[in-house]
Amino acid sequence: MKYEGIGLIKGISNVCHYPKNDEDKELIYKNASRIGMPVVALENCSAIEVIDSKYRIITSSKSARAYILYLRNGKIIEENLPLD
Repeated sequence: MKYEGIGLIKGISNVCHYPKNDEDKELIYKNASRIGMPVVALENCSAIEVIDSKYRIITSSKSARAYILYLRNGKIIEENLPLD
């Protein structure tokens, strides 16, 4: 399966409704490892706002989070993105 996204932000992809449990993340990890670019993963109730070269993560729930996924040494790394 080829995964391209809609190309709104050059050099980065985006996943909405990012699951909280590891089992459901497997398909996302598989696709992220194939596309060759970082992925912003947004849980429910979170969004990314991009203006020029700056971004911020906005949430409507205290438990909502956002992550950056990237490939390192053949493994997907998931890091928290700071919330605004």
